Amino acid sequence: MPTGVLMRLYHFATLALLAPIGLAAQQPPAAPAANPVTTAFRTRIAAEDTTTADSVKATWPKAKLVTRLKESFAFCDQAIAQLDDAKLGEQVTITFGGNSRTVARAGMALGHAIDLADHYSQLANYMRLNNILPPTALPRPRPAGS
Repeated sequence: MPTGVLMRLYHFATLALLAPIGLAAQQPPAAPAANPVTTAFRTRIAAEDTTTADSVKATWPKAKLVTRLKESFAFCDQAIAQLDDAKLGEQVTITFGGNSRTVARAGMALGHAIDLADHYSQLANYMRLNNILPPTALPRPRPAGS
């Protein structure tokens, strides 16, 4: 390539990289949300009942299942409400199966999100095996006016 073309390409690439920075500097900074990380976790809810076998729970009436589900949601809401971003780096001791270990609160919150994804993945697989399309695979509604 001729030197002039290379120089123009170099100038264009530099401008393309620096222009967004200059434009961003013109915008007033958006106020950061208080505790954005823990706020993201608060928007997620998980339900867990480890004291009763699944085969028994499967025979429960719908009203009882819905009540237990709502209780689980409330429990998780209360637990997540105690978090804030400043505390995510703190170490906490957890005990499971008689073994204790120390982990960062962030690890526990992240584990919560991963657990939700795992549960949804299992549900989606079971739905597909039963010829049901999971909600995330359904076509998205079009915005009004499209």
